[in-house]
Amino acid sequence: MALLSVLPVISQNQITGKITGQEQEKLVGATARLLESGLATASDANGAFLLKPVDQGFYTLEVRYIGYLTQTKRIKVNKDLDIQIQLQQSPLVSEAVIVKGTRANEKDPIVFTELTKD
Repeated sequence: MALLSVLPVISQNQITGKITGQEQEKLVGATARLLESGLATASDANGAFLLKPVDQGFYTLEVRYIGYLTQTKRIKVNKDLDIQIQLQQSPLVSEAVIVKGTRANEKDPIVFTELTKD
């Protein structure tokens, strides 16, 4: 007598893609993350990324890169997907940075070297 078990088959897929900037430049090290699952990766030297295994369903794909606006995209995964992402540059606005320094004189108990123009 053979015992058969029926297991539900859950299809696991993968999401591949390429992340570029406005001028089609490859964005190396950009992060691609599925918010619902926490699955994340970074783009390679060609701007390419791979997320796997991904169960079927609806996800929010978030793509980030320093100096660029974060992009989110709602996707439906029911097969392997290939997604092209183009990020827009973000203006970096910050407050002024003030750098102050003092020069040590010969009587201070520290080691220093005086550079001359010779």
